[in-house]
Amino acid sequence: MMLGPMKKKVITAAIVAFLIPTIVLGVVFKIYASKKQEEIEELKVQAQIERAYVFSGDFPIDHVIGSGDIKVVDVKSQSLPENAYLYDASEEGLTEIIGKKLKIPVEDKTIVVDTMFFQEDDYVAIDLRSKEFNMITLPSDLEVGDYIDIRLLFPNGEDYLVVAGKEVMRTGTNVDSNSIVLDLDEEEIVRLSSAIIETYMLEAANLYATKYVNPYQQLFDEKNVDYVAKYNDAVELLKEQYTEITEELVSGERRPIMNEDGTPVLDESGNQMYSDLEDETVEIEKVPTEDELDIVEIASTAGITVDDAEAIRDAIKENDTKLLEYYENILVVTRTQLEENYPVKPEVAALIASNPNIIDDLKARYNIEELTLQRENLQDLPTYTEDPYTGEITETEWLNRVKSEIENEIQAQKTDRKVYLQNLINSSYVSSGSES
Repeated sequence: MMLGPMKKKVITAAIVAFLIPTIVLGVVFKIYASKKQEEIEELKVQAQIERAYVFSGDFPIDHVIGSGDIKVVDVKSQSLPENAYLYDASEEGLTEIIGKKLKIPVEDKTIVVDTMFFQEDDYVAIDLRSKEFNMITLPSDLEVGDYIDIRLLFPNGEDYLVVAGKEVMRTGTNVDSNSIVLDLDEEEIVRLSSAIIETYMLEAANLYATKYVNPYQQLFDEKNVDYVAKYNDAVELLKEQYTEITEELVSGERRPIMNEDGTPVLDESGNQMYSDLEDETVEIEKVPTEDELDIVEIASTAGITVDDAEAIRDAIKENDTKLLEYYENILVVTRTQLEENYPVKPEVAALIASNPNIIDDLKARYNIEELTLQRENLQDLPTYTEDPYTGEITETEWLNRVKSEIENEIQAQKTDRKVYLQNLINSSYVSSGSES
């Protein structure tokens, strides 16, 4: 059956009217479905959970991490810092954390991050030494990890700060021991040795330790530092330092020759005449690129580690905004302490310079410390005894005699040590004076 022209037009129009909305709806639905899928994928990423290590309590600076200080929790992946320690079923991650020492105070449930700990390449002064002392009057409640000042009190009331803000690294092996171990640099060792010698020379002088009430507030300060700015400043400084100025010969420009009245000079053909080419010397500034600079020197100039400098350089090249944001806000712990004011006497300094082991030599020569400990042990014994049958109380003369003998020996050795030490001081000072 043949359709007339009018019916064909109507059918065509109906088909077109049906297809257009269908196509439009299809396109709209496809766009909507695509966006919805993106949102679903993003939500999946946000909901992704990883197991990570967190601290199980509040811990101060210099705390050494034990197995009980760390626990495992579920954390959203997006909340994890890039250098966080992730849970490993083999416990290798936990093994890496145990024994590390905190460089900043941390709070309970804080995610464990590598930068919170002292690293093997952290700077340690070449002259830092661990020294043990047993002639310092210590607080009765002193413990390992406490921070102390060591002061010297003279009989006339003068009280000097000898060494400030030192951590007690170890104490004596038993409760009766009066020894402590401190990490000291060369200057601190000399000052403390000088103070000890002065207490030997002047028995009434007292070398004593005082504890900090809140060392983490009194000695340490936290602040955020922009490592990227430090890196960029170092790069600019080194570029300026290594910029070279050289001279190069270049061809000059040809210039039109003019008459005195300003009209051009023409040749026989009526063309403008020009001057001959004149070579000239110009200064060329050669600035090194960032890649040409030594990364170790950049790190040293910026005051950051080489690893941090390399990471910042790579982040700048790759435009890694996340990593750059991290390095723009690094938590740094700085330390402040009182300034020591104890004056080392020149004659004592000369003796220590001539014999750095003078304190150990004196201990080996005189057993005053051992005798003092014996006397203290005897003081705990009863001086009188009671007869269990008669109730008569009698004085234990033998004990008093032993105490007296030990006391006399202590005083005799102290006098002898003082004379011996004074002679050493005199000879060392005279020798050093004649040499100078």
